[in-house]
Amino acid sequence: MGGKRMKACIIDDEKYAVKMLEKMLKSMKEVEITGCYTDPFTALPELRRNPPEVIFLDMELGGMHGLQFAEKLLEEQLPIEVIFVSAHSHFALEAFEVNAADYLLKPVSKMRLEKAIAKVREKLQMSKEFKKIKTDTQNLRICSLGSLRLVNHNGNEIKWRTKKVKELFAYLWENSGNPIHKAKIIDQFWPDIDADKAMTLLHTTVYQLRKTLKEAGLEANPILLKNDTYSLIADFQSDRQELQKLLIESQYAEKDMLKILQLYKADYLEEEDYFWASQTRQDLKKAVQETLRKYLQQNWEKTTCEDSVEKCLVKLQQLDPYNDEYLLLNMNYFSQTNQFTKMLNLYQKIERMYTTELGIEVPYEIIDTYNSKFQPAKVKAIES
Repeated sequence: MGGKRMKACIIDDEKYAVKMLEKMLKSMKEVEITGCYTDPFTALPELRRNPPEVIFLDMELGGMHGLQFAEKLLEEQLPIEVIFVSAHSHFALEAFEVNAADYLLKPVSKMRLEKAIAKVREKLQMSKEFKKIKTDTQNLRICSLGSLRLVNHNGNEIKWRTKKVKELFAYLWENSGNPIHKAKIIDQFWPDIDADKAMTLLHTTVYQLRKTLKEAGLEANPILLKNDTYSLIADFQSDRQELQKLLIESQYAEKDMLKILQLYKADYLEEEDYFWASQTRQDLKKAVQETLRKYLQQNWEKTTCEDSVEKCLVKLQQLDPYNDEYLLLNMNYFSQTNQFTKMLNLYQKIERMYTTELGIEVPYEIIDTYNSKFQPAKVKAIES
């Protein structure tokens, strides 16, 4: 915020309360009072025309409750922080449910008021930085299916200073929006190193990561340190995010399925082998498999979707090559579409896989399906 004064407004149906709070705020050089109101219905249109940065709002207003007034601000998405001022503490929980910045009890002390102002100032500064970061991150994309890469708008890959810098970025991004305590990061990254040395390594790695991201185009610092926790507050575009948006659909157009297959060329962070990413990796893989199966059920017999159906079958087999169900699905589809050469090649591959690689017999159900589907077709072809 620099030397800019914070614009504030007071809304309280008691004139004496307004005068007392106004006097206290005027003694603070960093605050500029833009309006004082005893009627919330008069205040609201003024706030729409000229929104301050913060309002001091009484709970029990004449004709409208303070919580209702705050809900109205949220509904209209007015960029105003709300500090409730009340003689009663029993509204505090509800106040924070409408995103209040603070809750002050009357009579308000100057020390407590200064603390509330400082909290709002910090929140506004963070919001300003986040908007700048959000603009900058539009030029960066995270590729995480397979290896981890950070690519700029020109398609150039950002170079990581060390493997730990790269992994820390991935770890913070994996936990975006969730502050991670320093102790937990150290336990994940340097579990066998002396505590003091590990803390030094953490600080060095964070410094190098910030420097890397700044060189990549993020002028504002996207790594927030607060109460001994780190969090990544940048909203990057990513292939994982794009894939997850597609996976939540209940019906899939062929173009969407082809996009899913294009995106999911490998498991999440598969080449990096970060053990902390294993749960997300498994969950995403399972979601993709379920989506492919659902698409097959919806489009199995549609001749217009033969290309995407076959690609789904191939992908399922790639994801779980020893899954009998997927192998049988492939064989039945090749039989249904009269692709007997592909069926024969698949069966020969299955034989090698089971007998040579696994050292076991081919499951009876697969042999039976092959004999019942392929052999009659072979005889028919010879007779014709």
